[in-house]
Formats: sequence, structure tokens, C-alpha cells
Amino acid sequence: MIVATTPAHLTLRWPGAMTFGMAVVLLPWLEEIVFRLGVHDFLRERMSGRVGPVSAANGLTAALFAFAHLLAHPPMWALATFLPALVFGALWERHERLWIPVSVHAFYNAAYLCCLSFTAGASG
Repeated sequence: MIVATTPAHLTLRWPGAMTFGMAVVLLPWLEEIVFRLGVHDFLRERMSGRVGPVSAANGLTAALFAFAHLLAHPPMWALATFLPALVFGALWERHERLWIPVSVHAFYNAAYLCCLSFTAGASG
């Protein structure tokens, strides 16, 4: 574990390599395969319409993505996945290249872990 002290005397604790690897490499691929290639495409073939800039398929997929996170995380944490899931879905609809939402998802997870590690170090 890497520990560093910031000028504000806060401790930064990085997650273990296994946690980081799962959150930044494995899970973005698995989740985007399931939710973009599976759920999103399935719904897009069967649903039309938009709510503002968001397709109905993307909105429902993002809601299901947040619900899936609710099974393993606190409600507010799971709800916080809804907006990024809309972004991942919009990227999928625009580019139809899986590596694009996977890359943004991985960056989002890495940034989240860094912020979580920083705030956890600040309180403990």
C-alpha cells in the first residue's frame, strides 16, 4: 500500500492492486459487455423514442445498471452510478466501439477510487 502525506497533512491510501485491477480493468469490461452489448442493444432493437438527448434504451439501461449496483452497494452509491451509465450509453450509441465506454468507465472507476482513498485517508 502506498501512503503519502499531502500539504494539508492528509493521508492518501491507495487501494490494493487486486481491488484496483478489478475496478479499473476487469469490471468495466464485464459490465459494458453485459450492459451495452446485451441489455442496451436488446432494448434499442425494441424501443424507440427519446427523453431529451437520452434514448429510451439508454435511460432504461442506466436505471438497470444502477439497480444492479444496488444489490452490492448502499443506495446513494448505487444511485450515483446512474449518470455515468447514461454517459457510457451515449458513447456506445454514438461510436458503437465497445472500447470507448469501457475506457471512460475505467477512468471513472479509477478517479472514484482515488477520491475515495483520499477522503478515507483524511478521516482515518
